[in-house]
Amino acid sequence: MSGLECPRAAVTPGGPAEVTCHYVCQAPLSFVRCAQDFCIEDGEVIDAKGKLVKEGDKCVKVQFGSGRGSVVLLLPPGRHEVDGAVVEVHEVKAKVDGVPYYSLPVEVELEDRCPGCERSITVNVYGELVELKPNEKKKVRVVPTIPTIEAGGRQLPAPEPRSAAELLDVQVKVLGRPLKGFPVDVYVKASSPVPMRVVLDIYGQRLEGRAPFEKTVTVVPKRPGGRVCAGTCRELELPEPLSPVEVVGVEGRDGRLKLLLKSRVEGKAELEVEGERHELDLREGLVEAEVGIPKKRVAGPTSIMAVLRVGEAVEGFTVDVEAPGEVRLEVVDGKLYAVGPEGSREVSPDELAKEGIIISGVKPLLLWRRELEPPVASVCVSGSLVAVASRNYGYVLKEDETVSTVEGTGRMSSVSCGDEFFFLNTDGYVYVLGRGRRSVKVGMGFERTLLAEGSCFYACYSKCGKFCRNSKLWEAEVGEALTKPARIANALLVPAGELVALSASSGRKLASFDPGFPVVSVAARRGTIFVGGPGKVALLKLKGKTFVTAWEKEVGLGWNAAMAPDASAVAVLDKRGRSLKFFDLRGEEVTEVKFDAVPSAMDWDGRRLAVGFENGAVMVFRVEEVVSVRSRRSGRGAPPPP
Repeated sequence: MSGLECPRAAVTPGGPAEVTCHYVCQAPLSFVRCAQDFCIEDGEVIDAKGKLVKEGDKCVKVQFGSGRGSVVLLLPPGRHEVDGAVVEVHEVKAKVDGVPYYSLPVEVELEDRCPGCERSITVNVYGELVELKPNEKKKVRVVPTIPTIEAGGRQLPAPEPRSAAELLDVQVKVLGRPLKGFPVDVYVKASSPVPMRVVLDIYGQRLEGRAPFEKTVTVVPKRPGGRVCAGTCRELELPEPLSPVEVVGVEGRDGRLKLLLKSRVEGKAELEVEGERHELDLREGLVEAEVGIPKKRVAGPTSIMAVLRVGEAVEGFTVDVEAPGEVRLEVVDGKLYAVGPEGSREVSPDELAKEGIIISGVKPLLLWRRELEPPVASVCVSGSLVAVASRNYGYVLKEDETVSTVEGTGRMSSVSCGDEFFFLNTDGYVYVLGRGRRSVKVGMGFERTLLAEGSCFYACYSKCGKFCRNSKLWEAEVGEALTKPARIANALLVPAGELVALSASSGRKLASFDPGFPVVSVAARRGTIFVGGPGKVALLKLKGKTFVTAWEKEVGLGWNAAMAPDASAVAVLDKRGRSLKFFDLRGEEVTEVKFDAVPSAMDWDGRRLAVGFENGAVMVFRVEEVVSVRSRRSGRGAPPPP
C-alpha cells in the first residue's frame, strides 16, 4: 500500500460490512485528487452507487466495507493494486502563463504525475477539454469560457479570468474649446487586443463603435463629462464645456434692460424678454446690450424674466425693472445738477443747504482729451504723462503731444507705469519704453494684465508671474485675471473671480476671499482694499491674514478701481452705467461723472485721473477735492427738490 500504515486497523479486503476499523489512515492533503469514494468488491472497483468505474475515471479514496465500519485509505499518485483491483491516482498540476481574460487566448501548462499509470486523464481547462497522458507535461492555448480548471472531478488552483473589457484603452481628446451648444471636434481612440463593442457618451452625445478604432467626431456639448462602456462603464475626464456667453451684469430700470455679456463667440444671439425677441450682435470679449422692455411699467419694481439663446445654449435670468427714481445729484464738468423724472437742472450748495443737505464733492476738472485707435484697453498715469494701451499700439502722451509709441504683433492688453512704461501684448511679450526700447517674453497664460514695480513687473491672466531683467522669478495659477492686480505690504492682490492674495516675493498663495460677487477689479492702499464686480463694490479691511468687509454698495459693473493717493476715497469705473463714481471710506457716494461713451480703463495717481473709452478716446482730469454728500436730517443722501 505504498508504505502507508493504518494503525490498529483490522481490514479484511473484500470482507463483509461488519469489518470494522475506527481509524482513517492519513496522508498529505496534496494526495487528495478525487471527491468520489470507491469500494473494492470481488476484485473490482465500483463507485458509491454500485456502478463499475469506467476507464478514465480516477480516484484517490478506496473504501473497504460500508457503513460506520468502513475504512478509507488515502493513496499517493501512482498505480495501485488493491485486492486484485487496479486503481490509478493522478496528480495534475496547472500553471497559467499570463493573466487569463474571458474570450482572449491564454497559455496553460499542464503536468500529470502518475508513476506506473497507463490511462490518460481529461482536464477541463477554462471550458476546453484537454487529454493528458500519464506523466505528460504540455502547454495548451485556450480561450477561457468558464472560471475554473478541473481534473478528475477536482478543481485545481487557477487564477480567475478577468473581463476582457479591462484591456480596453480609450483616449478622448477635445480639439478646441468646448462651448455648450456649439460643435467641437473630439478625437477618440479605442485600443483593444480583440474586437469588442464600445459605447461612449461624450457631453451627452452617444457614440458607438467596435474597438479597435480611431476617429475624429463632431459633437455638440449638452452637458459636462462623459463615460465609456464595454461590459462595465467608467467616467471620462473631459474639460468642462464653457458657456458661450455669460451674463456678468444685468440691470432693469425705467423700461430698459441693460446687459453686460462676456462672449466667447462671434455671431448672433437672441434675447427674449416677456415673449418679445431681440437680436444681438456678439463679438469675443465684453459686450453691452440694451433693449426695451415690452411690459407697461408700473410704480415700484417689477420682476421680469429674460432668456438668452446662443447656438443651442439657453440661459435665463430675472431682473427687477424700477419705476422712475428719486432726484439724484450729479457733478458734470465741475457743476452740480439735480436729476429727476422731469429732467435735470443746475443747483447751488446754498439752495441745497436750505433743504438740510450738506453738499460738496469731488471736482474732476477735464484737462485734455485725445482720440486714439479704439478700443482703449488700459491706461496709467505718471506725473504729467499718460500711457495708453490701444489696439496694437502703446502710447506715451502729454496733452496734445505724443512722446513715444510702440507697436506689438497682437493687441496691447495692459499698461503699467514703473521706472519705465511697460506695455503687455497678447503675443506674449512686454514692450518697454523709457531708457531705450526693449521687449521681455512672458509667454502665454500671462498676457492679459500687468502691474509694474520699479524695473520689475507682475503679469497675469490664467497665471500670475513676477519678471525682472528678462527672468521669471515665479509663477502661480490664479484662475482668470482681467484687470490689474494691486500691491499691499508683501501681498499681490489678484482680481480673479475671487480675491487671491499671493506672496509678492515667492508667488505662494497666502489667502483668498469671496466677497459674495465675482471680483473683477481691485485697488489697495494702507491696509484698505476696494474690490468691484458685477452689481457690487465693497471696501475690505485686512486684519492679520483675514479680509473683513467694511461696507458694500450696488453699482452696475465695477470694472476698474483706483484709490486716492491719500487713501481717503476710491474711484470706480462703472462700465454698465457709463460713469465714474467716487466713494468716501464710509461708503457714501460723493459724486458721479456720466459719460456718453463706454469707459474701459481708468488710473488715478496724484491729482491726475485718466479714463480710456471703447471708442478710442482718452480723457485726463485734475481731481480737486474729495468730500461727501449727506443730509443733516437723516445722515444719508437726500434728494433736493427738482
